[in-house]
Amino acid sequence: MLFKVVIVNFLFLIGNKPSFPHQNEEKLFHDLFETNNYNPSVRPVVNDKDTVNVTFGLTLCQLVDVQEKKELLVLSTLVKQIWQNPFLKWHPEKYSNISVIHIDPSKVWKPDIVLYNNAGEDRLFGGNLETMKSRIILDNTGVTTWITPLILTSKCDMNVKYFPFDTQRCPLKFGSWTHDKHRLNIINESRSAVLEKFANHTEWYLVSADALRSEQKYICCPELYPDVTFTIELRRRSLFYVCNLIFPLIVISLLPILSFILPASSGERISLVFTILLSLTVFMTIVAGIIPDTSDSVPLVSIFYLSVLFEMVIMILILCYIMTLHHKAACDPPMPNWMRRYVLNWLSFLLHVNERNLLKAPIEHKLLEKQDLLIQFMKNIEKKTSGASISKRNSFDPQSEVSSNIPDIFAKMDSFKQAISNKECESNILKEWKIVAMTLDRCALLCFTSLYLLLIIGCFSLSPGYAP
Repeated sequence: MLFKVVIVNFLFLIGNKPSFPHQNEEKLFHDLFETNNYNPSVRPVVNDKDTVNVTFGLTLCQLVDVQEKKELLVLSTLVKQIWQNPFLKWHPEKYSNISVIHIDPSKVWKPDIVLYNNAGEDRLFGGNLETMKSRIILDNTGVTTWITPLILTSKCDMNVKYFPFDTQRCPLKFGSWTHDKHRLNIINESRSAVLEKFANHTEWYLVSADALRSEQKYICCPELYPDVTFTIELRRRSLFYVCNLIFPLIVISLLPILSFILPASSGERISLVFTILLSLTVFMTIVAGIIPDTSDSVPLVSIFYLSVLFEMVIMILILCYIMTLHHKAACDPPMPNWMRRYVLNWLSFLLHVNERNLLKAPIEHKLLEKQDLLIQFMKNIEKKTSGASISKRNSFDPQSEVSSNIPDIFAKMDSFKQAISNKECESNILKEWKIVAMTLDRCALLCFTSLYLLLIIGCFSLSPGYAP
């Protein structure tokens, strides 16, 4: 009797082996995918007219690169997709309370969501999220969650009008490639992408990443295709460009004004302007190497450079004209009446140029004063000797000898006086031309200084703002 009891207990233990967790999960996989003959190519709907609702979310992790020349945006992201699969449900109590499993993406149906404006060079990816190999999370209610890390490269039209104070808006458009809204409906998870894990970038500041769902009809198909577009708004941190580009450009553009301060006789005025013009060309070459080759808009820096270039050309022409006036000769055509009236007699006094030069009395005035005194002295001698007797004329008298040569002396003095007068006239003519040249120098200095300041304030006040 005891032997029979032992045999029965032994057979009972053999017939009831303990079940291990991995065996339960294996049994669950077998029941879900093999017993039910699950087909991953078929949409997970009970009725063919039903719609698969896919909740789409995006998490921004890092801004990898912004390629202005190629107009590309490279982002490190996490893409989240959630949908309901009614064919993959189970009761957890039958499988040791297993409520969540991780499965290979090739075993289940996946939405064919792609990045429409993909610009990556990876042909295997091609913007198709369906090709990712990260595992899918499936719970017992059939809710399928697929979180995929991705490096997205998208096309982004760069607006460099306010460079380097620009703000770029780059769209990321996701949607189904083959299913219309009645077969697959994509819904944004929130109003914007998740930014809590975003790492700061050294050149760009992330302003926002708003999400917007829309429906669009394409030329190929009459149905509506839904999509979710994330607009990535980036503002350039312009401190680097202000210190290394904008400030040196402003300082160099102000240096040509110094050419109006240099003396006209130095001969280095025009060469200074040409040297600075070459420096500006070098800076503009640097700017052209950064911004994209686009004709949609002209950068503000280019407008400033072209304005400075145009003003420097005008400045060179004015300098050439002023140098011509400064080196005028007495034999040149006389000064026009309008120049004498408005520049020499009015503008020079207004700019305090003529008063300073009139204080310098020329040497010729002193010579003329001495000449007048000498002539007056000789006339006095002539009067004294005119009443002397004829007898005394034959005798040797130094005073009478001088008196006899007085007409010759007067003739020589008149010629000397005429020469001095001519020389003084020529000196006055040359001085007037120099005063006109100095007046135009002073006027050009004030005009170009005001013009440059207005240009700097006008150009950079149009920029939307400064972000350090």
